[in-house]
Amino acid sequence: MGVRVSLLSLFASVVLSGCWSAAEPSLRSAVVIRNASTVALTDVHVITAPGDELTDASIAAGATIAARAVHAVYGNIHVTARVGNQPVSVIPIEGFADGFNTRLPDGTYTVVLVVHTEPDGIHWLEASVDPGGA
Repeated sequence: MGVRVSLLSLFASVVLSGCWSAAEPSLRSAVVIRNASTVALTDVHVITAPGDELTDASIAAGATIAARAVHAVYGNIHVTARVGNQPVSVIPIEGFADGFNTRLPDGTYTVVLVVHTEPDGIHWLEASVDPGGA
């Protein structure tokens, strides 16, 4: 009985030590945000991966925000913002599922945000992830 409990304890400690770490994962990528629009964005939220959200109260037209560290960057990101009183967003239909939305290699990326305005005044947002910092 004592050997069985000892083996069970040993097995449990090996399994737990391989699955859990108290250390925070390292920040491996950096993201620069550039508003390539002719209008300012406010209440900006850029989600590059699950658990990685960058927020800015406002980004002026043509402005670039300095690089910030994130754990990961996917090819299609989730962005919400406001142009005046109108909310605009880009939401990847596939979410952050590997195989549908590819996680990019660690590195520095520029998120380029472009607001388009229709003749009736309605705005819509385009977001792209480009390699390298601005």
